Amino acid sequence: MTWARSLQSLGLVLVLLAFGGSLRSVKADEYRTWVDKTGKFKVEASLHSFADGKVTLHTKDGREVVVPVAALSEGDQKFVNKLDVNPFSGGTSLDPAPAMRPQPSSAASNAVSSPTKSGGLLAKGAAATELPVDGVDIFINIDQGLDKIAADPVPAPVKFRQMVVPLEKLDAYAKVSQPIVIDPEKPTFAVSTNRVGNAVSPDNFGRIYLASFGKSRPVTAMDLDDTLKLIDHHVGTDRSVAVIGVDGSTERGGDLILLSGLSTGSPKALARWHLPEWEKPGFKPKVEFGKMLDGERAAVQVNDTLYIWNLQTGKSLFVLDKIRAGGKLAMSGSGKYLAVPVSGGVRVVETETGELLGGVSIATTLTPEAHFSPDGKLLGLIAGSQYVVWDLTSGRELADGTVEGVPGKFFGWIDNDYMMTQLAGIIDPELGMTLWKYSVPSGTDTVTLSGGIAVLDSYGSQPTTLVTLPVPHDPVTKVKRKLTGNSSDLLLIQPGTEVALKIDAIPGVDQEMIKTGLSEAVERAGWVVNPDSPIVLVAKIGRGEPMELNFRMLGAGFRSPGETAKITPYTASLEVKHGPKVLWTRKSENMVPRLLHLKKDQSVQEAVSEYEKPDPKFFTYLRLPPKVLKPEVAQFVGRSRIKEGRWADSN
Repeated sequence: MTWARSLQSLGLVLVLLAFGGSLRSVKADEYRTWVDKTGKFKVEASLHSFADGKVTLHTKDGREVVVPVAALSEGDQKFVNKLDVNPFSGGTSLDPAPAMRPQPSSAASNAVSSPTKSGGLLAKGAAATELPVDGVDIFINIDQGLDKIAADPVPAPVKFRQMVVPLEKLDAYAKVSQPIVIDPEKPTFAVSTNRVGNAVSPDNFGRIYLASFGKSRPVTAMDLDDTLKLIDHHVGTDRSVAVIGVDGSTERGGDLILLSGLSTGSPKALARWHLPEWEKPGFKPKVEFGKMLDGERAAVQVNDTLYIWNLQTGKSLFVLDKIRAGGKLAMSGSGKYLAVPVSGGVRVVETETGELLGGVSIATTLTPEAHFSPDGKLLGLIAGSQYVVWDLTSGRELADGTVEGVPGKFFGWIDNDYMMTQLAGIIDPELGMTLWKYSVPSGTDTVTLSGGIAVLDSYGSQPTTLVTLPVPHDPVTKVKRKLTGNSSDLLLIQPGTEVALKIDAIPGVDQEMIKTGLSEAVERAGWVVNPDSPIVLVAKIGRGEPMELNFRMLGAGFRSPGETAKITPYTASLEVKHGPKVLWTRKSENMVPRLLHLKKDQSVQEAVSEYEKPDPKFFTYLRLPPKVLKPEVAQFVGRSRIKEGRWADSN
């Protein structure tokens, strides 16, 4: 947005006034006519400050605009250059400024704050400048291994305390952020809520609540008449990044806001910026991920591109485009390292330099989720039912394995010991198995802590409630002790167990490839092949049920009949059996992509038929669980769900 446009519309930019030079020859209330260099635009305003080649003007209609001196008319430039400005005014105290310090004894902690309301940079439709996209490109399309790197731990791990804090009763139109750590010592969490535009009673379109240990009710830190979504908070500087004016139903659009002092319960807006291509017709840009690296820099993913911006100055530092669809970025403890998901692994980038450090692989073509452990030494990857743990400080793989079922979302690490997932519970890489299954609400992401989790729960007619719960809790600790002790009586299969191989494949399938893949999987798990073992590994390749698929050409209307193609998919499955009992199983089936690319003169049926073939490599990529519990023992490895702020166990 040009200065000319900013004078024509409502308001513009934002600069910390504390850093401006002191004006000696102009009174603050002296209004004059300011003209841009083209002579087309004018404004009646007083000069508030002049610093860093920019003037801050206060207009008669109550706006504040910041204008580069170079954009002013020749006469106005001469006027500004004649000002008597004290070059030694302003500056920064050697003692960290209050806005750059965490506030453990804040108004939020004492529940006596006054919430920040709409106005200024937080006003609905306030003017802003579009963030630039001209940062240095980050290149990750280089397949190189990751050497050992220094650990980047979480600067201040959360002190776990069990909490149950009701926020408010929300209807079906509400959008809620995940809990975000504000004060790790107390602890205090922030949660933003907003309603979509067609809410039945839009009395609180954008709020941020602060929930603290020892307080039965939250503090309302922000209460705006515009939608608001809190993205991240930097504890060391007490600064946050949020999206204001976001569309509630799609979570697209909106402006980035840099906030200061959220821990006090009355945060202030320091800067407001339009997202790139905010005016582009069609779908508005969407913030998919955000992480504050310090008090000014933030890594923000907009659509499929990651930007590292200085949100104080608006400078673009680095750009990483074409992030894989569905891929979720992850940051190390202080934000030193960025893990970028790719097919079959992640690439690790140093955020300070934009340098690619290397990659970590997982034996699948799927795109994994990744998380750094709190101590910064481990990087965990989960894709499908497989996982890998990489030791960053030694540059080697520490563990890999397969869990029963599909884990769903990978939420992060509990301490440095367990990988918390949505559907497979906590995975213990040391034991190579799921230790316990925890059912958590699916509305927002679960936040992993040292010794537990923080989650938002809604049950019955109760308000949406912030709950922190211990993980693992007491029953799991007992199971872990049994399994790490003399576990030979509990396990049916463990490293050293003998298993027989059986291949059941239809004619035309490369059985030698299957046998080779199975043998490698058995060796990785530490099992031993013995054709006389009662435990049998059964590999099958067969055909599924016939299917009929319908495709329409791109651009064709929904009423277009399209073209139909038939396929009978090949299936691949593996079972670990002990007599008639199936102890563990995995399945795969040919999949035809939703978007089909046709070659010249190729029919839809011909293109679909290319996917109608067996996949013996399924057994090459497979990871077997090193340990399998006896069926009767597996019954006491149970499941827990949240009930009235506590874990309710079931077997």
